[in-house]
Amino acid sequence: MQRQSKVLLIIEKNPSGSYGIQMAKRMGLYVIFFTNNRYSNRPSEEDKRYIDELFEVDTNSDDDVMHLVEKISVKTKIDAVITFMEYYVPLVAKVAQYLGVNGNSVECGICTHDKYEMRNKLYQNGASIPQYFMFDSLESLLEGVKVIGYPNVIKPINMAASRAVLKSYNEEELVTNYKQLIQENPPYGVRKETRYLLEEYVDGQEISVEAAVENGKVSIIALTKKYVSGGKHFVEMGHTVPYNVDEKTRMEIERCVVEGIRALGITNSITHSEIKISPKGPKIIEIASRLGGDHIPDLVNYAYGIDMWKMAIEIALGEKTSCNRLRNEAASIVFLSANPGKIIRIENKDVIKKKVGIKLLHLDCSVGDRVESLENSLSRIGEIITVGKNCEEAEELSSWALNNIIIETR
Repeated sequence: MQRQSKVLLIIEKNPSGSYGIQMAKRMGLYVIFFTNNRYSNRPSEEDKRYIDELFEVDTNSDDDVMHLVEKISVKTKIDAVITFMEYYVPLVAKVAQYLGVNGNSVECGICTHDKYEMRNKLYQNGASIPQYFMFDSLESLLEGVKVIGYPNVIKPINMAASRAVLKSYNEEELVTNYKQLIQENPPYGVRKETRYLLEEYVDGQEISVEAAVENGKVSIIALTKKYVSGGKHFVEMGHTVPYNVDEKTRMEIERCVVEGIRALGITNSITHSEIKISPKGPKIIEIASRLGGDHIPDLVNYAYGIDMWKMAIEIALGEKTSCNRLRNEAASIVFLSANPGKIIRIENKDVIKKKVGIKLLHLDCSVGDRVESLENSLSRIGEIITVGKNCEEAEELSSWALNNIIIETR
């Protein structure tokens, strides 16, 4: 069957990936979608309105996916492949290589998902990173601590959304956190890894850097300020675009990110880099070769008028994209939480939604639902997005909204 439209293959999505599917249709693309269709990330009925062909396949089996790609590509020329979910970055690189379309190498796909391989590649290329150690047992963890010391951080090598990322100040906390770590399973049927990462804890402001890479050329799009929960967990509770910083520090951050991107061999994709600004300068925590989560692309769009979803698809298609700003404003997001227990009251939603500058108020909960303790991003129960002429204005409105929303539990 002949089609004039270019064909985009999307392999799975996160909740905000629905916007990416819609964007593909607005760009006039023919959308093929692969999904396990068994988990909460499956496409909604609304998503299906923008999908031309939907295939159910075990997306956690590279062999099953590759077999389906081979079968489809005999009759249909696939022009690009992309994922809107961290777990399928290595698979997309493999599919892109097989199809001969734009993308990153298979090696790059692996080392921008596997945190231990990422650390190795960054270290080998002299990038600024925390000390690290791979362990697969309590005994090897305790050996690693002799080198890394306290405080430290342990984490899975193949998860996302801050799952089981835990800080320890002493051996007693470390042993407790280790027991929690090994009990954590990846979502969506992803294979559990038995290797884990131990890192030195880096103190300092956490930010992310959004960038576009086209044929190896890196263009910095935005610096995002982050607000992270305290205690032993690292749950992101808010972001602001832009992160205002002096010119010298900005240049150091951007240089650090560009060096990291090149070290990992990222050549064609959007990137999302997590950075800590330590007393000794910026250090790379992670670099992902995909769009950032937590509505960060939305914040960039509100602040600068740059649509990163469109850019990600254009890069996958091998088309030239643009980082030119249409405006210079600010946008902020705060994530909602509540004391653990059963929700008995939610108030002031309508009042907040009517306030000028509120772009989104979304709750993932209702009266009668139970709220769990705040341990990772999936523990959050909603978000509020605000805009302003500058960071102070956007953050002030976020603070007002956060203080006025009532979510009572018992």
